[in-house]
Amino acid sequence: MSQPAVAIEHARVASWRRPLAYLLSAGAAFYLGQALLTMIGGRVELIVRRHPMPEERFEVVWALGALLIVAALLAWDSPLLRKLPALIIAGAVALYMGNRVVGGSGDTIPAHHLPLHLLCEGTLAFDTEAPVHDNPDHLEYYYVRSHGKVYSRYPLGSALLVLPVFLPSAIGPFSHNNPVINDIAKLGAALLTAFGGLMLFVVLRRLTSVRAAAGATFVFLAGTAALPILSQALWQHTGAAFGTALCLLGLFDEPTRRKRRGLLVGLGAGILVACRPVDVVISVGLGLALLASDRKAFAVATGVGSVLVALTVLYNRLALGTWLSGGYGPEAQGGWSSPFFEGLAGLTVSPTRGLFVCSPILIIAISAFVSPPLEGDRKTMVRISGATALAFMLMMSKWWAWSGGWCAGPRMLAETLPIWALGTGLAAERWFATPSRRAVAGVLAALSVATSLLLTYAPLTGRYFDLVIHPSAWDVNGYIPLAFLETRFDPPSRPPGSP
Repeated sequence: MSQPAVAIEHARVASWRRPLAYLLSAGAAFYLGQALLTMIGGRVELIVRRHPMPEERFEVVWALGALLIVAALLAWDSPLLRKLPALIIAGAVALYMGNRVVGGSGDTIPAHHLPLHLLCEGTLAFDTEAPVHDNPDHLEYYYVRSHGKVYSRYPLGSALLVLPVFLPSAIGPFSHNNPVINDIAKLGAALLTAFGGLMLFVVLRRLTSVRAAAGATFVFLAGTAALPILSQALWQHTGAAFGTALCLLGLFDEPTRRKRRGLLVGLGAGILVACRPVDVVISVGLGLALLASDRKAFAVATGVGSVLVALTVLYNRLALGTWLSGGYGPEAQGGWSSPFFEGLAGLTVSPTRGLFVCSPILIIAISAFVSPPLEGDRKTMVRISGATALAFMLMMSKWWAWSGGWCAGPRMLAETLPIWALGTGLAAERWFATPSRRAVAGVLAALSVATSLLLTYAPLTGRYFDLVIHPSAWDVNGYIPLAFLETRFDPPSRPPGSP
């Protein structure tokens, strides 16, 4: 086809694609406007009446709005690479909100209530928040009483990271008792996870091809615990995984950007500790990776990270009466009681909680950690990052609750997922070099995505609930695809999301 003919064809296609993009954008604005009104006033009145619960409608509205943004971006006549960041965010939010269920547990209840409480009451103590604990003489396990006040038992980092998401609710008549508050918290978790995926894509784009970067980002967002764990509630791991991605963004920034590299790594390392103090192992490991590359950037990172760590320790002391244990109390020291090899095997290959069973595609990352397809400092940083993920895995093997308790999937290693996804992206080109390796990697990726989707979208009822949420870690019947197939025709005996 001649150049004039190509130009005419391009103009013809553009003549209908642009109006379509405008129409889809208007639809997205309509739905997201509803969502914003819900966050301000607490009610969803339009369009999605077939969902009886307001929280279900809220999630459907967000999912539809995000899907329309994806469609509008695809319809817009511009290079795909330029649209990829927005596609990653919108596509991830649509995927995460589309199941209409909040996937947390009692562990996440304080984090779900704290942002709005802090914005409205100006305090980190829950004493004025009656809906959270109706009986003042009895506290649920996720609260602690200290200095005559009630605080969250768990660190505050994840809740503080999503404060901007709760601003519309803080300025409107939104009630603290409204059940949609959990879904707004889930929206915050979804956005943190989506932006973590975007940072991962930016990092991989600097190190490998667009194809490998996009593929590894998709695997991270849809084929790991990012889908059933990180994005579904404000777990401590949600904010911590965001911090890990931020560290990687700084580590693999341009070497000449010393201050920016140090700032990003320092912020990420501080966020890791603020969200989950045990993640200091990851902070130190990624800090050492920066030190191996640039001492001046490491000095900046140390200064920035130290401020956030100091604020976390100060809060522990002033609010909870302890410097390091936080709300965990004696468990912080006595909880490291699991037999090491049992915990290690459980974290890696158990049918219901094993990282490489639930997300088998991550196995290929090991080859990139051993022999990174890079040169110089970047090669060293990848190796140290992989060693950091391994060190964290070895440490958590001793934790008494390595299985993660009430959750769907491998929760205890979730904050290291950006590191595993980094290795997966770096190994992708090598694994897709031959048809046989391509087939193996494709099967592993498909199993990873299928498992994460089943953990997120399959109704957690009846025997499937028992096999997935409260499993015997070594029960082969608890392997997620097998458990789903075995129980899909069982009559439901427990409502979704019940503890």
